[in-house]
Amino acid sequence: MVTGFESTCRLIAHIEDPAVVARILRHLGLPTTPPPIAPARAPPGQLEWVA
Repeated sequence: MVTGFESTCRLIAHIEDPAVVARILRHLGLPTTPPPIAPARAPPGQLEWVA
C-alpha cells in the first residue's frame, strides 16, 4: 500500500467478525454504524427548468 509518504504500510490483520470490528471502532471513538443513505439527486442542469 502507498500512503503518500516515502514509506509503505503493511497489512497486519484481516478482521471479518462484525463484533470484533465494532469493538475496535468503539475503542477508537468511531461510529459503529454506517451513515444513512442520502436520496439520489438529479444530474447538474437536469432541473434548471424548475423556477
